[in-house]
Amino acid sequence: LRKCIGLVPKSRSLKYQEAVVPAIENAIRKAAGITTRTAAAECVISLCHTCPQMFQTSSSNSLLKCFFEAVFQERGGKAAQDKMNSAFGSLSSLCAGNSVRQLASVACDRYKKAHGNNDDPATRQASAMVLRSIAVKASQQFAEPGISDIWCRVV
Repeated sequence: LRKCIGLVPKSRSLKYQEAVVPAIENAIRKAAGITTRTAAAECVISLCHTCPQMFQTSSSNSLLKCFFEAVFQERGGKAAQDKMNSAFGSLSSLCAGNSVRQLASVACDRYKKAHGNNDDPATRQASAMVLRSIAVKASQQFAEPGISDIWCRVV
């Protein structure tokens, strides 16, 4: 996976770069091992810095949602969850604002539901990680609150 990703920045065509996005998403969704998921997250982090234009399409919104769910579902250890969260944050800075706002709202809802009788510290921690990742790596998303002004009313 890493060798293939190393070839992507050399490709000048955006069409070939965008073709990699579904392959990375499949690696995250279908990988049985923590090593593959972590490698895919590392690839996304490096590609966000070397080829940011490849993630500014609608297909990257699906990858963003994939990493969002991976942060909540990762039980392979704190390091793997941190990698998924870091990849989510890097993608958040490049994806459309409405997708990021929608996922921030979902994270807030999950955080609220993880209290009381549904006490789930892992979900609360994952929700906080996701919101912190947006704040740190994609702070420009706060400039556009959207129709429902999600940053002030919900988050």
